[in-house]
Amino acid sequence: MKNIKLLISYDGTGYLGWQRLGGKQQGQSIQGLLEHVIEKVVQYPVRIHGSGRTDAGVHAKGQVANFSVPSAFFTLEETVEERLRYLRDECNQRLPEDIRIIKAKLVAASFHSRYSAKRKTYQYYIDTGETPSVFARKYALWLPQKLDIEKMKQAAEVLLGTHDFSGFSSKSKAGMQKKKRDTVRTLFAVDILPWKYGVYVSFTGDGFLYNMVRILTGTLLEVGMGERSVKQVRQALEKLDRQQAGKTVSSVGLFLERVDYE
Repeated sequence: MKNIKLLISYDGTGYLGWQRLGGKQQGQSIQGLLEHVIEKVVQYPVRIHGSGRTDAGVHAKGQVANFSVPSAFFTLEETVEERLRYLRDECNQRLPEDIRIIKAKLVAASFHSRYSAKRKTYQYYIDTGETPSVFARKYALWLPQKLDIEKMKQAAEVLLGTHDFSGFSSKSKAGMQKKKRDTVRTLFAVDILPWKYGVYVSFTGDGFLYNMVRILTGTLLEVGMGERSVKQVRQALEKLDRQQAGKTVSSVGLFLERVDYE
């Protein structure tokens, strides 16, 4: 068997998230659609492993996944690169236009898109215009407010480092995160940056809890609007209490930007 790594982009607007769904809902998940299409191309049952499960409505610029195929998929008549381009192009012809495989690469058998990941970067986009941009309406939260960016940056500094982020997480549907060690994560960077329609917040960490990015974003936005102080953000982090943190913002502005493996 050969292990293939995929780099994938998708517009999550019309889907129920990454994770495969059973029955008639299979075509409403990114993972389910990809598995269905790839099986048609390679003529072999496949199970795709994603770097993470993006929720309904969340987009990805750089989702990473991997799956195994029989060695016979790589023929003597074509180079490995030619077969991988064939796989990418044939899949893209069959996939809906809001899902694209950007690159396919042969990797070591030990590679796993989730467990081999070292860090992930998510970005959340906010449209701060007086009227919402028609071009950003599916990809940004409309918040017609003047934000105090400096205060947001001060609050972001509080979040950096290794912490128990259980106060910034919703309980997952699967009932995970029961143990304290499950809720400890490291944030390497939190940046508030300008964007042509407003601002976006970029989070880079070794992993993220359920709804963590959306709650962190909601908390920072409340700081930017003067509804929450930097001290209160520190208290929310220390008390491990979800009620002390900000609101969970909509999934509409959230992108999985990239996954790093080195």
